[in-house]
Amino acid sequence: MTVAQGIESFLSHLKHQGYSPSQLERQGRLLRGGFQYRVALHHPEIPRWLTKFVEEAACSGASNPAVGQFLQDVGRVTESVRYISLAALASEHSELLPRNSRAVSTFLQGLGGSVELTSLTERLIKQILQAPFRSSEELLRMPSAVQAFLEFCHERGWVSWNPQLPQRFPGAQVLEANFFGPPNARWANHARSYLMHLKDERNLALGGLDFCARKLKPFVEWLDAGGVGDLQLSKLQAFIDFKKSQGVSETTLSKYLHYIRAFVEYLIDTKRIPQHHNPAGALRIKIQAPGRRQILSESEFRQLIKSLENAIHSTANPQRAAVAVRHFHAVRDLALVLLFVLCGLRLSEVARMGLEDVLSDKKALRIQSKGNRQARSKIREILLEGHAWKRLKDYLRIRAHRSQRYLWIAWSGRPLRPGGIRKVIHARLKEAGLSGAVSPHGLRATCASLYVKKGMDPYSLKTLLGHESLKTTMDSYARLTEDQLREVWKKTNPLAGYDDE
Repeated sequence: MTVAQGIESFLSHLKHQGYSPSQLERQGRLLRGGFQYRVALHHPEIPRWLTKFVEEAACSGASNPAVGQFLQDVGRVTESVRYISLAALASEHSELLPRNSRAVSTFLQGLGGSVELTSLTERLIKQILQAPFRSSEELLRMPSAVQAFLEFCHERGWVSWNPQLPQRFPGAQVLEANFFGPPNARWANHARSYLMHLKDERNLALGGLDFCARKLKPFVEWLDAGGVGDLQLSKLQAFIDFKKSQGVSETTLSKYLHYIRAFVEYLIDTKRIPQHHNPAGALRIKIQAPGRRQILSESEFRQLIKSLENAIHSTANPQRAAVAVRHFHAVRDLALVLLFVLCGLRLSEVARMGLEDVLSDKKALRIQSKGNRQARSKIREILLEGHAWKRLKDYLRIRAHRSQRYLWIAWSGRPLRPGGIRKVIHARLKEAGLSGAVSPHGLRATCASLYVKKGMDPYSLKTLLGHESLKTTMDSYARLTEDQLREVWKKTNPLAGYDDE
């Protein structure tokens, strides 16, 4: 299967998916006019093909004057260059590639199109996509078109390596060398050391490291910018006052102080600063008691499900690609909502789930709980029954991009990151006429609240939610009113009804 044949097969596939003629024309132009051309410039096998064309032209003569002149110029260049490729030719002799010459461009595209798809390596594709693009606005869209095309080829065995990009969680950025500041900055170096201590000694997961580092970064940058030499109480108070002047809320200031206190404690324990007591311990910030996390009632939950089911039915049997996209989103989002509410999953657990975590033989999900997976493994299995399992299978049935190992993906095949999942939940709540302030964790709290009201005992709920401590689970009961607690007690009390008249 050559590149040209693969592109034609891909465009035919898009046509069956409901893409319009204009969309097909644009995709074809990007892949034929852009991708094939760049394959011709970079593919390592091109010198062999080029030699063949030069020899054939020398024997029979070129039918097109522009191509003939181009081949003569190539022949002249090859006399003075030991190794020749069109990539080298384009960089060293750009005058040989007239942009206005359609014949030469078609000739180069033909070279790229004759290459076997199996010879397109990951390294070659990266080289092609990282090379400078021409000024055409459409060519700036070429990487996404190439990505979709290569995924299509991989699923059919025409490309041996998986072109799908792995999900990169935002927390990975905090481990970069310059996150806190330049390498020679004193307090930035201390912060980097503290973060590695949390990672290696305390076994904090990436999400915990990310949250801690982002709360410490403003403090560390403020210390280095001001050339602060020691950490006295007055310096810490000055930082708090500085952030207050910027309009930072008391809740956020309290979080700053919490992580600053732990950071300074580490510096003292490791003798990185010559102090014997932690000045941050003397600081206090009065904040209002946090309000309860917003959750859904049972009727609101049913309203949300009804809204998503209506969206699925209204987009069933799509004839156009735009409708197919909306149908895919509706089916996916319903399965997501059901898992959050019926299984009480955490946002991080949902975002990292892979296809291999769907255990079809057991009708179950394998959940990797929060924490540092390299340091400890906390895995639980949740059985799915009825509606939740059916909707998950519906999603898997229409989910394309089999080369993408992450379970929850966008239409393009890219994995949904935590921020993307959060946006999906908020948008679906608003479409259903509900408060968009209910977060994914609010749906997890909804799960606990609904199961408690149905009479589930704390130990079963603890297992479902993946809590380590029963105390954490028992906090879910605090959401119930006195009357609701009495109803739960009547359902679960072993002597319920014993003394009823």
